[in-house]
Amino acid sequence: MWFGALLALTWLILLLRYPAKALPVSLVALTGLLLVGALVLWQDHRDQQRVAQLALTLQWDANCPHETPLRANLHNRSEHTLLALTWQISAELPGQGIELVSERLARGNFRVDQGLAPNEHWQHCLPLPRLRDGVNPAALSYTGIRLQAHFAP
Repeated sequence: MWFGALLALTWLILLLRYPAKALPVSLVALTGLLLVGALVLWQDHRDQQRVAQLALTLQWDANCPHETPLRANLHNRSEHTLLALTWQISAELPGQGIELVSERLARGNFRVDQGLAPNEHWQHCLPLPRLRDGVNPAALSYTGIRLQAHFAP
C-alpha cells in the first residue's frame, strides 16, 4: 500500500513540475489502463453470456445410489466447448423461497472437469448438501448457483 501511495505521489510531483514531459507519458499510461479495463469487461461479459447458455438441472432421483441421490443434468447449448464448470447447490421448498441448506459452507463445490462439446449432455449422481433437520430431500427444488465456467477459445 505504501508503495502505491509513494508511486502516485511521485507521479503527481513529476506531473506538476514537468508537465510537458509527464503529461504525454501519463496519457499513454492512462490509455493503456483503459484498454486493459475494456478487455477485462469484454471477457467478463462474454463469459457471462456463455454461462447463460448452459442448462444445469438438479433433481432428486430414486434411481441414483443412496449416498448420491441428486441427479445433475448439464446441457451445453453454447457454440464453444466447455472445459470445466464449478457450482454450488441451493435447495428450497417449491413456492416458498426459503433456503434449506443448513450452512453456506455445506453447499459444497461441485465440478465437471471433462470437456463438453457444443450440444452435448452430461449427467451424474451427486451427494446432497447438508440440509436443515426435518426436511424431506425428495420434496425439495434444487438449483445450481455461483456457476463458474471455463470455455475453449
